[in-house]
Amino acid sequence: MRIATTITLVALSACAEPVLTRPAPAPLPPTPGSYELRLGLISDSQLQTLKAPGQIAFLRRRLDDHLVAVALRPPAVDIAGRFMMEAQLEHLSDSEIIIYTGDAANNGCEDEITEAFEVLSAFRSRTRVPLFFVIGNHDYLGAGNTSNLNHRNPLCGEGNRPLTKLDLIRRAHAFNQENLPLLGVGSSFVDSFSELTVASCENANAGRGIDPQDQHLKPGCFLSGVISLENGEQILLLDSSDYADVEHRPTEFRRLTRAEFAGLRGSVSFHDSTSQGEWLRKHMPAIAPKIRIIASHYNLDGMRWNLLLFKPGTLVGIPSQYLNPEPELGNHWVYGHTHTAQPTTDLYDPALKYCRQGICEAALHEEVNVGSTTDWWPHSAIAYVGRSTTVVPFYLGEKCGTFMDLIKKEAANAGRRYGIVNGHEHGIVLFGLDRSYQQYRDGERDRVAAYNNARLLAAEAITAGHAATLSDAWVCLGFVGSWYERVGGRPRL
Repeated sequence: MRIATTITLVALSACAEPVLTRPAPAPLPPTPGSYELRLGLISDSQLQTLKAPGQIAFLRRRLDDHLVAVALRPPAVDIAGRFMMEAQLEHLSDSEIIIYTGDAANNGCEDEITEAFEVLSAFRSRTRVPLFFVIGNHDYLGAGNTSNLNHRNPLCGEGNRPLTKLDLIRRAHAFNQENLPLLGVGSSFVDSFSELTVASCENANAGRGIDPQDQHLKPGCFLSGVISLENGEQILLLDSSDYADVEHRPTEFRRLTRAEFAGLRGSVSFHDSTSQGEWLRKHMPAIAPKIRIIASHYNLDGMRWNLLLFKPGTLVGIPSQYLNPEPELGNHWVYGHTHTAQPTTDLYDPALKYCRQGICEAALHEEVNVGSTTDWWPHSAIAYVGRSTTVVPFYLGEKCGTFMDLIKKEAANAGRRYGIVNGHEHGIVLFGLDRSYQQYRDGERDRVAAYNNARLLAAEAITAGHAATLSDAWVCLGFVGSWYERVGGRPRL
């Protein structure tokens, strides 16, 4: 059993020291035989390229940070993200199967996606645990909503190309296919990738006025999958960044989606013969599974557009008939995107119905959310899925109890050892841990200086005995940075 602990973070100011108490103790795992599947859940690491430090400031203005706080982080977390992701994966090694529910990258840049799949592949190769990837909006859109390559190229930096939706589909397909030797006898996996996918994504579709770079708007440009496990469990991998049905929505909806707001909400196409819903209908086994898990980046609520331009509750998502036949132990929807873990919830949603002989009724489904590996509290989880699900989260921070002592000491006695950041020679601002990045006078110079100072601090943590390894040091730096970003704000210096 994981015991709740209290961690003190020092604001390095005359203000009272904030005392943060870990969330309620994680529940004990249920006894074997009381659940069907140990499902590892991890999401939203949003690894950030370091090749365009001057351009990052474009996404990190104070107003932007207020509106999109979960996508904009202190500089130290840019480096720490990989180490936090690796640390979270280690605690999922007892899973029978793991789903990464999207947003491994922040801007869909070549180096971000490459690094993400390197981390995931290395873990899978070592543990032999099947690990599947579901597409999120940040994996192929700049800052999660920008498809315009003129805007995306600067976000990725020189020589670091932004990936298109098709580029990402190809990589995710190849990654997921490598799970086949790890699945048990009697298990199977099939996904939607084919030459038709390539043709659909590459088709400029000029008749609908869709720019060739906007592949997420094109019919057939999605990656979906069906996993059938030997004991009767079924997992649907949905691409909830599939906006082909925008053409079936009101004019205002189409304009907003094409105006770089697609990532605000998700979508699963189902109107056309090339739609994701139609592919699922053809490839889902006719026999009812014992239990069905639906894995996507957005949940049903995340696929509703509740803006003033639309009727409240307008759903852009999967129609209910594609979830027939009804599983013995129900539907369980797992997702990411929110960056903050939501409580497990049982829902009757009118968008999900079971229909028998023309009579339809709302279907009960259970929603299970996992937050982010880098946002407060950084965590992953194992879901013990049965008729109801027990979620056992793992929270980072257990090894960081004395880390703030080091930060306080180094910030107060910085001297000439650390570079000046935003005009400051002392204080936590030097290490890129708080929201001072919102006020950087020279975006590129200050960010690079903060990166370098954070690297020096990570090395000092090992020398001073506050961390056993460089990985542990970066996990703790990311842990502190995620607190300041979400809870602590900008301390007085």
